[in-house]
Amino acid sequence: MNHLREPRFPLEKNSDLANKFSDEKWVLKLAYLCDIFNLLNELNLSLQGKMTTLFKFADLVAAFKDKLKLWEQRLNKRVFDIFQTLAETLKDSKPEQVFSDLVRSHLRVLLQEFKRYFLRAKDPRTAKTRIHFCKEMFKNCWTLQMMVA
Repeated sequence: MNHLREPRFPLEKNSDLANKFSDEKWVLKLAYLCDIFNLLNELNLSLQGKMTTLFKFADLVAAFKDKLKLWEQRLNKRVFDIFQTLAETLKDSKPEQVFSDLVRSHLRVLLQEFKRYFLRAKDPRTAKTRIHFCKEMFKNCWTLQMMVA
């Protein structure tokens, strides 16, 4: 049985939250959020560590942005397999078009935010914009050190 449909708090307390678990649309949204936050957490963990470089960071972020585009394309075909909890919750049924549109819209907004925070570069080893950014960042640090000294 699906773990999202079996809340761990007592249903007999008749809380509003417990009642949400009988609402199929709410459970589908919760399943999607579990999956998307899990995927974001995986990205976050992959960006950490002593051996992480700017190049690896840029590659991982660019790959995640590409995945967001791919997931949106798969949702156009109503394929939810990348979202494991959601797929398990759906089993063999297909969600309403409104739900598919909601998830697609969220992925688009997420992609726009990634584009806003992480500027696009063809390749971090050759993109002049990124190298210029790094050069300016170190130049500003050097100027600040000179002012403090």
